[in-house]
Amino acid sequence: MIKTYTVLIRMFISITFFGTFSGCYLSTSSPQPDPQDFLQSGLQFEEKVVVVCIGDSLTMGNVSYNYVNELAQRFSQDDYGFVNAGFNSELTHNTLQRLDDIIRINPQFVTILIGTNDVLATLCEKCSEKYMKNMKLP
Repeated sequence: MIKTYTVLIRMFISITFFGTFSGCYLSTSSPQPDPQDFLQSGLQFEEKVVVVCIGDSLTMGNVSYNYVNELAQRFSQDDYGFVNAGFNSELTHNTLQRLDDIIRINPQFVTILIGTNDVLATLCEKCSEKYMKNMKLP
């Protein structure tokens, strides 16, 4: 009986590890707040320096630590306003397609953290195919 549980636990760990770290995990929920939503809502950071943080899930903060919220909290007393322009699983090509919206925000500063998914997409042929299909590459 103990042997059976041990085997099941090992199988669970193996499946979890492989599924998470195989390089083919794609999460594509939209950024919060989305730069388009920011523009359409008419939100303004009155009297604040606008900082837009561009990137993939590392910036978006839904799959990883949300460093943009941390910056906003740390600099809330200073005159900075932050817009999170992160998007899960995004490739560099997709980020370039969103630059017009980001530029329309007219930020004084921009942080860029991109390229990790581009590297992940090169790990295997299956990963490349998934990224090309899901991220609608030309």
